[in-house]
Amino acid sequence: MGFDKNGKDIRISKGPAVNESPNQGPQSPTSISSHDTAAEAPSSSTSATSVTTPQISQFTEEIANGYRTCLRYFLPPQWIMDKDAITAMSLQELAAFPLDDFFDHYEKGLRKLVGNFQTDATLRKQEAEGANSKLSAVRKLIAKLLKSINEEFDIDPECDGEQVDELLAACVKQAMHDQS
Repeated sequence: MGFDKNGKDIRISKGPAVNESPNQGPQSPTSISSHDTAAEAPSSSTSATSVTTPQISQFTEEIANGYRTCLRYFLPPQWIMDKDAITAMSLQELAAFPLDDFFDHYEKGLRKLVGNFQTDATLRKQEAEGANSKLSAVRKLIAKLLKSINEEFDIDPECDGEQVDELLAACVKQAMHDQS
């Protein structure tokens, strides 16, 4: 259904609407203006207002539900309300909601969380560096031990790379083979 733009009076035409294509279907209720419903209703201003009031109430409630969803999603830890209380808020309570304070709490919580992650990452990095230092020291000891056992081994006693691991594995394999 659409309006006949070529007509002298505003009337509902029986053909497809101007913004409507055969594949697209009719417009959604949210895209219909108040003029659309007013043209179908009697010309009295009171009845035109009563027709649009439910639509306004519906839109207001949809916006309020979206607002509640956002508040629940971004709810900071230790906030003064829980998710159920936010869900039950009236339009007046939503309008008076302390949004600045809410986002301040959210930001503080987010900063604390990021800070905890950074602290944890720093600790993990220090642990990894400590483990690498221990591994390097053990490899140097093994290289010195292998060199002292057999002077023919071609290894630097200060070597701390994978070459030490490979040489140690070869020595162990040889020792196991000799015992059999």
